[in-house]
Amino acid sequence: MSQNEVNKKYTKGKQKNLFSPVIAMVLFVAAAVVTYILFSNSLGNPIDQDADMRAIGQEIRQALEGEQGEEVADINGNKYYERDLDVIIANLKIYKTFQKMTEEQQRQQAGDELILQELYLLEFDRLGLEVTEEEFNENVDSMRTQMQEEIANETASAAQFQQYLEGMGLTFSQYWQDEYTRVALRNDLKTQKVREYICMEIEGLSSVNENAVLSYLSGLIEDGTYHIVLFGEEYQ
Repeated sequence: MSQNEVNKKYTKGKQKNLFSPVIAMVLFVAAAVVTYILFSNSLGNPIDQDADMRAIGQEIRQALEGEQGEEVADINGNKYYERDLDVIIANLKIYKTFQKMTEEQQRQQAGDELILQELYLLEFDRLGLEVTEEEFNENVDSMRTQMQEEIANETASAAQFQQYLEGMGLTFSQYWQDEYTRVALRNDLKTQKVREYICMEIEGLSSVNENAVLSYLSGLIEDGTYHIVLFGEEYQ
């Protein structure tokens, strides 16, 4: 089946108005910033080269260290709070598309992103998938080496990353041991694995297809596998 045929199959009928168009552009939801910087260009969703990475780093750190705030979402009894939303909003500010939104639109976009992020992680667990410590450490080492090469070559990506580190109040070495970073990097791997499993093992495709992934997740919401409330309203 060609890629066009796959896309047509998964865009018919009931599927995926549950997720906004911009969401589909972000492969690593609420990912570690190093992931965005290293891979967003190759994924066809380049970050804003003029984004104030220092300010973004500061905003993420402030959110992580702040109060959890009020509840904003619930998925099958799992609660998510304003702090979770604030971290996602700060992450998404690296994209021009997001920067151009109104504050209300940004909040809704971040809410959708939060739901998608957590659905990936919950489905990863429900399907019994695993990220081994060896896999995780190899991935971290690979990304660290890639960024060291960027820094040695004095690339624009390296400059953005170093500004981000300043905002977060971390050195290069501290970044890779930072609790938030390591959780985000592990979640990146979980997200990749569950997307691959959905497409290749469940749907029988030869590669990851965004429409197939979102159609699958939409189906799980519609059949009641996941009951979601976002901003006090049923997510449907």
